[in-house]
Amino acid sequence: MKKLFVGLLFLFSASSAFATTVPGDLTNRWGAGFDLGMGIASGDAEALEAFYGGAVVTYGVKENWNLRLDLGYLSFDEEAHGIDYGSLGIVPMLFDLEWRNPFSFNDTLPAAWYLVGGIGALFMDLDESQVASDLVIVPTINNAFAARFGGGFDVFLADHWAWNFEGSYTYSSEDIKFQQPGTGQTKKKNLDFWHIGSGIRYYF
Repeated sequence: MKKLFVGLLFLFSASSAFATTVPGDLTNRWGAGFDLGMGIASGDAEALEAFYGGAVVTYGVKENWNLRLDLGYLSFDEEAHGIDYGSLGIVPMLFDLEWRNPFSFNDTLPAAWYLVGGIGALFMDLDESQVASDLVIVPTINNAFAARFGGGFDVFLADHWAWNFEGSYTYSSEDIKFQQPGTGQTKKKNLDFWHIGSGIRYYF
């Protein structure tokens, strides 16, 4: 988390040296795009990195401010007590507010860096393993409240098209609970995760 804040502070400091030449004001303009990347479980070495795919819709409510809706999917293989418990699919649906700061590279390539934060929900779907099913130790998991903070940038390849890069941290209000065979003991793992991805956006 500390590294993310340091990186965002660097972007804030560096961007003040650039001219603002973004092609067109995004106020009252819709945007749509896709994001491909990976999810990294926070503090869980037994959950492997997961492919992340998602879509985003934005709307410029005023200068420098966008509303956003993000919908994605990622899946983690869950292990505990040396047992494969199955695959946990997560569908994040988040409503965000995005603050943008335009700049340009060498006064020729328009761009904008931004901070984004919001709240929403994580919808969970556990595909239990045969081992967990046979031992009747299927993990307990519920849908969760989520909050997210992150940042990224758009580089405008044309008046309407932008290449996007973004990193964020998502907090989950729910843990996944594993039962150890033969003892009845349980182990909890938080479901917070990092997301790093890139994609294309089109601004109408």
